[in-house]
Amino acid sequence: MNQAAEPQLRAMLPADIGIAVTRLKLVDSSEQALMGMIRDVEVASELLADAGVDVVVFHCTAASTYSTELEASILERIEGATRLPAVATSQALVAALEDLKARRVVLLSPYLAAVNEREAAYFVHRGFDVLGNAGLGCSTGREMMAVTPEAWQAFALSHAHAQSDAYVLSCTTVRTAEAVESLEQSLGRPVITSNSAVAWYCMRKLGVTTEVPGYVDCSPVPIPSESGMQTSGICVEACLTQPRRVYMTPLGWKAGSPLQSLHHRAGWGGLRSSSGASCGRAAASRAMVR
Repeated sequence: MNQAAEPQLRAMLPADIGIAVTRLKLVDSSEQALMGMIRDVEVASELLADAGVDVVVFHCTAASTYSTELEASILERIEGATRLPAVATSQALVAALEDLKARRVVLLSPYLAAVNEREAAYFVHRGFDVLGNAGLGCSTGREMMAVTPEAWQAFALSHAHAQSDAYVLSCTTVRTAEAVESLEQSLGRPVITSNSAVAWYCMRKLGVTTEVPGYVDCSPVPIPSESGMQTSGICVEACLTQPRRVYMTPLGWKAGSPLQSLHHRAGWGGLRSSSGASCGRAAASRAMVR
């Protein structure tokens, strides 16, 4: 179990969106382990499709940002195996930043340097200006989960950049959700996590507009533009817009109404809405993988 992603996503999503989860083995963030994780994507995705999910999510930041080519390959393989829409964590992060009109970003992660470098290269390729890129040097999930929300807050504040439009707290297996609100107040900028981005993006795809107290808030946030004027973006702490049903691999999702914008909360998974049958611990209609 991803000790962070599953409980955080459940808290971030409306009650009528179900999550079905299956697993891809990942023991650390080495290149060998990441490539090994991707090997069984089709098998994991098909398990989620069997659960009746509406969307399949490959929920691993390090793997999906490995390269744009690998990202495309993973999505193509999932869709080919399930005939369902597929989403990757990398996509969700890019979509959230674009929705916020944030082009200059600071990337913060628990990762080793090699993973950070690949992730920064991915975001540069997607058209972002990476002003800062730092990691905590963790390799295993247990090491990453051992970093407290307070430590994440201190880490992020120590890498504050006056020109940044937004901060990305990367990785699905981290306790960053609890630190987002205080960080946004201190930094004066949107703070996006891998889990909050996926929750928001999947809700958007499902067409879900329900707000989740404490996590989903559609209020605009000011972002400084190149000219110094203030423009409005959607607070990634709060608002999920227009998804219908979602599922991730090893996690599945399904929903009955649309989502618009997102805020707080890896692997694969799927989601399903209350209009469908119950699946596992949550009522779900599509799937997620992680």
